[in-house]
Amino acid sequence: GINAEYGILILNMDFFASSSEWFEVSSVPDPMVDFFQPSFIKAMLFILGSPVGWNILGRLEYYTRCFTKLFRSKFVGCYFMAAYIFTFSAFRNYSFYLALLDQPTLTLSPYLALFVRFLSVLCYVWGGILVVSASWALGIVGTYNGDYFGLLMEERLTHFPFNKLRNPMYVGSSLLFLAQALWKFSPAGVVLSAWVYLVYKTCCVLFEEPFTGYIYSQAALESENERLLREAQIEMKAYTPITTVEDVLAWLEKLGMEKYKKNFEENRITGVYLNRLDMKLLKEDLKIEPLGDRFLLHDAIIEKKKSEEKMKMWRLNLNKWISERKAIEKTVAKVMDEVVKQGVNSAKLNVERIVKSITKDQIRNKSAVGAKAKTKAG
Repeated sequence: GINAEYGILILNMDFFASSSEWFEVSSVPDPMVDFFQPSFIKAMLFILGSPVGWNILGRLEYYTRCFTKLFRSKFVGCYFMAAYIFTFSAFRNYSFYLALLDQPTLTLSPYLALFVRFLSVLCYVWGGILVVSASWALGIVGTYNGDYFGLLMEERLTHFPFNKLRNPMYVGSSLLFLAQALWKFSPAGVVLSAWVYLVYKTCCVLFEEPFTGYIYSQAALESENERLLREAQIEMKAYTPITTVEDVLAWLEKLGMEKYKKNFEENRITGVYLNRLDMKLLKEDLKIEPLGDRFLLHDAIIEKKKSEEKMKMWRLNLNKWISERKAIEKTVAKVMDEVVKQGVNSAKLNVERIVKSITKDQIRNKSAVGAKAKTKAG
């Protein structure tokens, strides 16, 4: 009997001991995310530094052309930027991998673990499709911020994946990080994946998109400027002002009407008086009898008037364009200031908003030979 009671006492002591251990573990569980782990902090810094770095270097190139001057080619400079972004991103990905190794993981039931792995595969496949398809559509230059080097897209991409998501590259990249975190059952990985998306959303959408809109609006202004100057040069090169009597005599030679030079010289016909001549005056006062010659001279005088009116129009249009350009620059500066003032809340501000702020009437010179300037954003 004593041995039996002793055995029961031992069992009771084992039970209370095991209960005490269970109580201690449940009351002070291990943290699922160690935010103070050096590898975790390093991963967060690398994730933040990647887009911040390429935005700073991109703007430095746009304003100073430092890489273009260094490599003597904007294409080589763009490829250098691509190499930098790719290398920094590789270090970021590796730091993410090391952070997951130092963080605790969840122990799940077989069915729940299978479901989480299935979600991981879905994120990996969809994220990979978004990244690959976006990179293929943009090319190396478009993917790695070629617009900072003046290498602009000819038109806005509207096919897949850009018809599904506004920023497929950034969404896809975030999903790839999330896929890796889910596969390893890592809560810290999920937190870091959310940090990746937040950094993209703020640094890239808040600062990169408005600045890209600014680049394309400035390119539209420059292309309009080049078009106006090119057309003005052609028109002015073909135009010869006719003011003096000598100019009128030279004009007659170009028409092959040298035989009437004496008639015009004796009547002291200058450029101003030439514009007033009609069929009757040509016959009665200048003694030009052949009807065909009078028609030829009369048509040439009409063309001369049109050329002079066109020159006046060019002068007015160029002055108008200069004033409109100043107005557009003020509009763009105002929108960019608004981005800075609104902070995170202006993440919703996008390229279309900047383009809409610049009206079509401001970037199109209606009077300049009717050609429409095409404003294109990437």
